[in-house]
Amino acid sequence: MNFHNFSKIKGRISRIKNPDGTNSAIYGINSAIYGINRAIYDINSAIYGIKSAIYGIKSAIYGIKSAIYGIKSAIYGIKSAIYGINRAIYSIRSAIYGIKSAINGINNDIIMP
Repeated sequence: MNFHNFSKIKGRISRIKNPDGTNSAIYGINSAIYGINRAIYDINSAIYGIKSAIYGIKSAIYGIKSAIYGIKSAIYGIKSAIYGINRAIYSIRSAIYGIKSAINGINNDIIMP
């Protein structure tokens, strides 16, 4: 017996049990309602997935911006350190020049009163 013949026999039996087909209609309506509810659930799941993806992308962008800000801060810190070193070198040179001037002044005072 193939499936087609089996479904014919099954249909005849269901018509004998439910001559007006009301139970079949109710079953069909319930199946349709279940299908609609399942579709709504799946749509909500998809929306949640999309929202999660958007949140992940925003988080990644925020992380990249934070990294860029950190790199800029590090570069600024390095520039400040270099500037400070240059100022220190300038101050040391000024101190050496001042010491030389003082020595010259002392020598001039001793040699030429």
